[in-house]
Amino acid sequence: MACVSINGANRLGSNSLPELLVFGARAGKAAALTSLEQKPPSEHVIAQANDEKRRLEEQFLRKTGGRERIATIRSEMHQAVESGAGIYRTQDSLQQAADKLQELRERFRNLSLDDHSLTFNTELLGALELEFMLEVGSAIVASALHRTESRGAHQRTDFPARDDRNFLAHALIFRSPDGSARIETTPVVITRWPPGERVYGVKSEVKEVAAR
Repeated sequence: MACVSINGANRLGSNSLPELLVFGARAGKAAALTSLEQKPPSEHVIAQANDEKRRLEEQFLRKTGGRERIATIRSEMHQAVESGAGIYRTQDSLQQAADKLQELRERFRNLSLDDHSLTFNTELLGALELEFMLEVGSAIVASALHRTESRGAHQRTDFPARDDRNFLAHALIFRSPDGSARIETTPVVITRWPPGERVYGVKSEVKEVAAR
């Protein structure tokens, strides 16, 4: 979220629309003004752009003989993440999802596109989005495997308790040159309010006991 306080302490469902409108407009104006103040791109930036252009051409636009389709890989990716890293997670389910995503990332290299044009190529956009989703999905699963605890929306049925000693930390995930995930952590600085256990129905239970 751009600003957690725009809708008060508890944002209701669908109330993020004002945030999108207000901060989307402000971000657009700020980006336009910033771009006007920028100097011409350096040789290093131009070289990076040319490298990416060559990659897109070699991997997608000029490639022939690919057998994999976007829809197939995307469907299998959705199923793998939903079943392995859904609401409730275990070591086995997460590992199965990780193995499947690794397989899909390898199959993605053999992707086939029908549209090789440079104008309104929505198929190329779909391929790039799928590439990003595979990366994000792999990061989610790797992080969930690393975090052997339950916290917030991350629920490990094999590790149901929260573990502040080992996992009250910011986690950063990196892709190593060999394709594996590397996770580094930095400690959370507790200032005014320390984290507390989330409980439900405590007040009503106390009233019930008092009434008896």
